[in-house]
Amino acid sequence: ASAGASMSHSHSQMMALPVIPPSVSARLTSMKDHFDQTGKCFICEIQCKDLLIDSSTNFFSLVPFAATFPFEIWIVPRYHTAHFHELDAEKVPLLYLQSLVDA
Repeated sequence: ASAGASMSHSHSQMMALPVIPPSVSARLTSMKDHFDQTGKCFICEIQCKDLLIDSSTNFFSLVPFAATFPFEIWIVPRYHTAHFHELDAEKVPLLYLQSLVDA
């Protein structure tokens, strides 16, 4: 049997893709429209306690409203940036720890 295929188990995956999937592109467009209309970040506004999973100094985790799949979690930086590769060396281990807490 393939590695891990012989026994059913839960697991998590974190992916980086060289393309933006259509569903993500649609969400990004919607968020940009919201910002253009209100001047406010949509993700910052939805940090209500019903959707919030965990929170730290640099990141927060939430279940997106109308999640695409079961157990979907977003780990979001508290500072506004478009790319995770812009994280400084101090925050990278903290992102890893946040992902362990949410798993």
